[in-house]
Amino acid sequence: MHGIGVTIPEFGETYEINGIEDKIEMTHKIERKINKTLRTEVIGRLEKLKEEIKDMDSYVRQDIDDNNLKDADIFRINEKIKDLEKQILNVIEG
Repeated sequence: MHGIGVTIPEFGETYEINGIEDKIEMTHKIERKINKTLRTEVIGRLEKLKEEIKDMDSYVRQDIDDNNLKDADIFRINEKIKDLEKQILNVIEG
């Protein structure tokens, strides 16, 4: 007994079946490439984020060292940092 062969195409692949020989051939495949400028943009954004995190660290530390800062303000800063942490994890985990 002969089984039926299964071919699962990937994105952009085109197949044709030769009915006489029951032969399956890939006739076309689209190559998906990410534009190099997009890659450069992502790396640039990462560099910008590093600088912004450094600035944020400096400002938050100054605020925390301020004895006149209210507990409610410290709580608000803490909550915003938690939200930022979640967003970073969301990017990492995809």
